[in-house]
Amino acid sequence: MDGVGLQRADGGGRIEFVGADPVVPSPLRLAGAASIALVAKSVAVAALHRDRGGPGQDISMDLRVAPHRLCPFYDRRWELLDGYPVESPANRNQALGLSFYRTADDRWVMPLNPYPGLKVAAQQLLDCADVVDSVARAVRRWSAAELEAAGEQAGVAMPMVRTVDEFLASDHFASTVASAPLVALVRVGDSDPEPFPRQRFITREAIG
Repeated sequence: MDGVGLQRADGGGRIEFVGADPVVPSPLRLAGAASIALVAKSVAVAALHRDRGGPGQDISMDLRVAPHRLCPFYDRRWELLDGYPVESPANRNQALGLSFYRTADDRWVMPLNPYPGLKVAAQQLLDCADVVDSVARAVRRWSAAELEAAGEQAGVAMPMVRTVDEFLASDHFASTVASAPLVALVRVGDSDPEPFPRQRFITREAIG
């Protein structure tokens, strides 16, 4: 929180984290990352409340529910219609959705093109049907870097899976992410001053 001028003590109470990664099967600490961001935001709001004369706040974050902050439907249990997952009759297959495919050089890509227009463009690039076996065979004909570059030219997403070190060495990270501030305020237009709404703090549970 130092990067935005905050300290743990600014909330005026204790901070508690419950649970630990891995909450989901990933080499990245997804629950921890989401939890840190949510707690930092909570500290900021609690500090504002104290500046207005309110008491300090105790903050508790359960890492076991933190992934909902990143993807509310990742556990595939809550978004149901009459007990069944919601599907679009115009977009029945998701072979070009959230799936990884092995390439000719034994790397992996995720052809993330689930929407109808993107899906058609991706099928044209790969020359394949919208079923898993067909996409897998088509992706196997490409190297990962070549397919990623071809996807960029075609206007579709064909991202190559990278290690952390590879991502840190990439042009995208060096030109965009590495120099970006932790928090940026961008003025998008003029407006009359608006008072900050007063909020009554109560004990509550939230997932994002």
